[in-house]
Amino acid sequence: MWKGRYLFFVLICLFIFNPILVMAQTNVSLNTLREHVGFHFFTPELIEQAYLKVNEPKLLDSTKPITFVQLHYFNQETDQLFLTVTQHRARGHLIVKEKSKNDQIDGHEKTKKIVEEFKFNKHEGVAVKINKQEGRFIQWDAQDYPGGFLRWVQNGTFIELKSMVLNKEQLMEIAQNMR
Repeated sequence: MWKGRYLFFVLICLFIFNPILVMAQTNVSLNTLREHVGFHFFTPELIEQAYLKVNEPKLLDSTKPITFVQLHYFNQETDQLFLTVTQHRARGHLIVKEKSKNDQIDGHEKTKKIVEEFKFNKHEGVAVKINKQEGRFIQWDAQDYPGGFLRWVQNGTFIELKSMVLNKEQLMEIAQNMR
């Protein structure tokens, strides 16, 4: 009986404290992602009672480096999404934006796609320090949710933590312990 409890405790600790062992729902492990990303890849270490789903990349193409990663962490008991981690290179990462313009003459809205290099906005939200790096916390507009966006650049990687469940302090604690 005691050995069974000990083994269960060890397995839970390995799951909680070693994110490399967490397997993604899309059959892509964090180790595989780490091998194929074109930037320094970080994973949270303080996630308890969660399962992980890799939202991006949807399919792994081993002939191309991964340029964008999005991880979703769900509460095991409630299946509620509580944390999204988004990462990509801080420099040289291209994003697609749509710009709409209403044409007053013919009454139609014209939309065009613009591809531009990603730029970290150091002027929005509240300044915070994460692992000696300047970051920004942007709270949700709706006061019904405690969380928001926590963004920073570390080792050339843009990292964003997003949550409607976790508050600023909880997001900061996770961010400080990303490796």
